[in-house]
Amino acid sequence: MIVLGVVLSGTGGVYQVRTADGDTVDSALRGRLKQERTDADGDAPRKLAVGDDVELERDASDTRWVIKRIRPRRSKLARREPGGRHGERIVAANVDQVVVVFAAANPTPHLRMLDRFLVIAEANEIAARVIVNKSDLVGGADAARAPFATYEAIGYPVQAISVARREGIEEVRAVLKFVQGGGGLLLLGDHTNLERSSAYMNDITRWFGFTLRDDVLYSSEDRPNMEHYAAPRVPHPAIQHVPEFDFAVSC
Repeated sequence: MIVLGVVLSGTGGVYQVRTADGDTVDSALRGRLKQERTDADGDAPRKLAVGDDVELERDASDTRWVIKRIRPRRSKLARREPGGRHGERIVAANVDQVVVVFAAANPTPHLRMLDRFLVIAEANEIAARVIVNKSDLVGGADAARAPFATYEAIGYPVQAISVARREGIEEVRAVLKFVQGGGGLLLLGDHTNLERSSAYMNDITRWFGFTLRDDVLYSSEDRPNMEHYAAPRVPHPAIQHVPEFDFAVSC
């Protein structure tokens, strides 16, 4: 029996797939599929990405799920390979809309970064909109949208919200309803977790069955902040024998 599903994540050749019934199962690519560049129809990719629609079946021993086929993609969100290498790196498949989430303050909006996100969306012919959180820190929605006026002028929808005060959330719900009605994926981009902005976004992402992990906080303007997250009960095989250590990055 063939079961349809969507790829949620993958590590070490094991992919988590959500089936049409809402169950999440572990699966692996069928051996033959690993060797092929395209599927039997010649128009579907071999390499899996988050968001790919797949067909699952039980293996010969009926002990595990295997991915029999990767269905053709409706769309993809891809970026160029880093370092000037030839090719592209697929971030997600079957994306209908890109929603880029920025903070109105703390830190100051990084518009060059927003430009990069929007260029990637345009290059992949995917609709994009901008959500500006923390409008309460700058005096309201109008002030929060002011730095993004140029983007509104050229046609990008810009919505100002305050998740902390639950202001503007109805507009976000309208976006979510649109995505849910079309059966597509909503991709959220957030460049910081200062003042727990990513954590606040979980009020939105959990509607789609996932949450953002706020394991590290930082400030690019005044002082560093850190917040450690609780390690999983069973560590990943790649680090299960590695002692605890601190990891610091500059952003």
